[in-house]
Amino acid sequence: MPKGGLFDWGEDKTKQIDTDETARLALEKNVAIAPGAMFYPPRYRNNHGMRLNFSNQTEEKIWDGVEILADIVKEQLVKQGEPTLRNFIPANT
Repeated sequence: MPKGGLFDWGEDKTKQIDTDETARLALEKNVAIAPGAMFYPPRYRNNHGMRLNFSNQTEEKIWDGVEILADIVKEQLVKQGEPTLRNFIPANT
């Protein structure tokens, strides 16, 4: 969880995950993220990043959402032949 602020940005450094799909799968499990493409003009489309919002939930619900999201991303990585989260890191690290 970020030390301050309302949002954090995560990005798949391998560029194998489409966060439009991540957002769709997460929403099916009542977790909402903002896919990276929303924050770029079409010419520079980035669909490998995501913005996470921490402003409207309890800490417990945030951690539950992070676990659900991690499971979704792991499943996507395994489908792409990358079985770990090592390349999906917060952009601010």
